[in-house]
Amino acid sequence: MLKNLTFFIVFAAALITDVYAQVPTDSWGFGFGVGYPRFIGSEATSREINYGGFLSIQRDFSEHVSLRLKPAYSRIEGNTPKVGVDLMQVAADILFNFNPRLNISPYIGLGFSATYQDVKNTVNPNTTLDYQSNIYLGAYYRNALGKDWGLKAEVGIHTLGNDQLDGITGPLSGLLGGGRDSYLNFEFGLIKTFGKGPESKLFSLYPGVTGSGDSKEPEKKRAHSLVTAYKTSWQMGIGALLPRFTGTDIVSPEESYGGYIHFTRYFSEYVGLRIKPYYAYFTLKKKPETTFIGSNLDLIYKFVPCEPVSPYVGLGGGFYYMDVKNGTSFKDKSWIDYQFNLTMGAQWNLFSDNWSIATEVMYHTLANDNADGLIGPVGGMFGGPHDAYISFNMGINFYLKKGEKSDECTIYDGLAVKYIEKEKQPDQPSGKDTVKIVDGKVYEPIDYSKIEEIVKKYRQDPVDYKKIEQIVKENAGKGSANWVLMNINFDFASATIRSESYPILYNAAQILIDNPKMTVEIQGHTDNVGGSESNVDLSLKRAEAVRNFLISKGVAGTRLTAKGYGATLPVGDNATAEGRAMNRRVEFKVLSK
Repeated sequence: MLKNLTFFIVFAAALITDVYAQVPTDSWGFGFGVGYPRFIGSEATSREINYGGFLSIQRDFSEHVSLRLKPAYSRIEGNTPKVGVDLMQVAADILFNFNPRLNISPYIGLGFSATYQDVKNTVNPNTTLDYQSNIYLGAYYRNALGKDWGLKAEVGIHTLGNDQLDGITGPLSGLLGGGRDSYLNFEFGLIKTFGKGPESKLFSLYPGVTGSGDSKEPEKKRAHSLVTAYKTSWQMGIGALLPRFTGTDIVSPEESYGGYIHFTRYFSEYVGLRIKPYYAYFTLKKKPETTFIGSNLDLIYKFVPCEPVSPYVGLGGGFYYMDVKNGTSFKDKSWIDYQFNLTMGAQWNLFSDNWSIATEVMYHTLANDNADGLIGPVGGMFGGPHDAYISFNMGINFYLKKGEKSDECTIYDGLAVKYIEKEKQPDQPSGKDTVKIVDGKVYEPIDYSKIEEIVKKYRQDPVDYKKIEQIVKENAGKGSANWVLMNINFDFASATIRSESYPILYNAAQILIDNPKMTVEIQGHTDNVGGSESNVDLSLKRAEAVRNFLISKGVAGTRLTAKGYGATLPVGDNATAEGRAMNRRVEFKVLSK
């Protein structure tokens, strides 16, 4: 039952796209729940009666990325052979939320656990303290049980660092290969969110004015999680690595270490090419001693380069010199060969935009079967007898060269009215005040009286959005309510919306989202300048541009239709400039409430 419920919630998330939640820039979460574990990559088959539970504490560093600490207990019993296993673990996982704005929001995760396993009722009972790797697919259902109380469903694949989970040593293995046992765990639980930061600008519809025009003190700006990214850059990194055999014939505790240095050229905010020389040393209790000296070339892709915690993946290969001593199939031997690499990692810009902490896991599949000194049938996750190993990397990255700052990390922030200080500038006309903004750049103050004069010139009353919303709600469904959006400006003879129109459209999107059953016809109108056919075509394209803008801000497209009327329905006199300005308008006709 729990397994079916978990799968239902995880995959239902992909189908629900019109339910939205407020998104904080950062937060904390506490969770607890139950689990249903099953053997999958082992010589044993599971009974149906297995159980477990977990606690979790989670830190959301940004809208997309979280770090989770999760103590858990699992009880797994096997039928063939009969075995009973008690697993206690503490996991550290990094989670990536695909669309945090959705109330039901899917995520993936990657992490590692310190694990204590107690295997009983078998021919080979044992107690082992080891590690395991974790891969997750899950979903949150935010506010399902009330404000800040949500549900969580998750499926995890856990691969141990040994072949003792089922009490039998054998060739069967889990996802990573190499004879390591693994199990699947279905979890369902509750999540309590607390310690929330400000609402995210990445997902808010209209950030609005961030300050007060007559205030001389800086106001607290609505925060966001973005860091500075660059269109192109060079990075260098240095760090330590912990290598572990995973796809080999020998499964044994290791004492291993290594280090690396890398140089990365980013051709955009997202994509880079990395060269990474490294050194790795393995020694096993059952022998042999293996040394790698090599270099990898990997293509790196960052998912969210503007966020303080930026996950990435990589794909590539490399060449290495490998020296094996005291092997089983051979005594001492050396090779020069190549390997294939898969990479998952994260860059942590928590303290500075100039340097970051890097954490990374690389999976290496070798082109031979000699790394463990034993030639045999066991290989890595891609099958075949070729050996494989994992390296856990941690280090520091810093910039060698920065290109132009990225536009990807720029958020529309409304009117930034920050009167930090007023001063006379020698190069300004006498008596003209200027305003220094927080970043030190100097701007002229906004002339609100001039703005109001322009609005009044083309409209009898100032724009009152609350009054508009009230009229829309009162008349929705009567077939006669037209919601007029004045000052929606486009480039000349074009359907490109000008940036000064954004605040009005942001507000319109907010009203439509707050009234999810409302459907509207977006009507485009022009003055009589130009041919009638071209005016109809232009007004339709402008109506469609407004429709596309609203869809991009979260309004369902099924609620919006676009029509162009050209100059056929004037509301002003086309003989005057003022009348023509009134006729160049966009109207929302409310079709249903």
